[in-house]
Amino acid sequence: MPRKSMAKQRREELLDAFERCIIKYGLEGTSLEQVADEAQMTRSIIRHYIGNRDDLVSALIDRLIRQYAEQLTENYADIPPEQMVSYAVDNMFSQKDALSVREKIIIDVLMTAKERYPDAKKKLIQMYDAVIQSFASDLERQYPNATQAQCWQIAYAVVCISEMNETFMWLGMNPRYHADARQVAENLLASLNS
Repeated sequence: MPRKSMAKQRREELLDAFERCIIKYGLEGTSLEQVADEAQMTRSIIRHYIGNRDDLVSALIDRLIRQYAEQLTENYADIPPEQMVSYAVDNMFSQKDALSVREKIIIDVLMTAKERYPDAKKKLIQMYDAVIQSFASDLERQYPNATQAQCWQIAYAVVCISEMNETFMWLGMNPRYHADARQVAENLLASLNS
């Protein structure tokens, strides 16, 4: 019987180690040697299963995007279309963290490295664009009298407010701003009724 491939397991172990190194040393401070040590493997194993440093960053972003998409799919699977917008807003402005501290740190670090890793930047843009497109489509269904342009503008604005609000809350801003951010989002949505 042929031996089971270890490629998927090794890739996950290496990406886990890479994440731990980023949290400890930052993205630019993390070397392939540190990742290898953290994973208790050799650099040649990294090169064999993933590739060079750019490939490691790209693989990490692919994994984060995949995990995020799986989480969204799972969260929205049983939501009726007519409740999708209110459910999305509830999730965007929930006071419980949608992302773990580890995920927030990794995404924040990758956002700051967008110029050094243009492929990472492109993938993050595609991810956020897909979120905005999905929300805009939900708005178009819920607000049939609004134009497509209005729905897209509101979708973008609400996602921006949500993302910045979450960042501010994570930094420790006064929680009273959370309710204000949600109210502004609700006001924008209400404008689609006019």
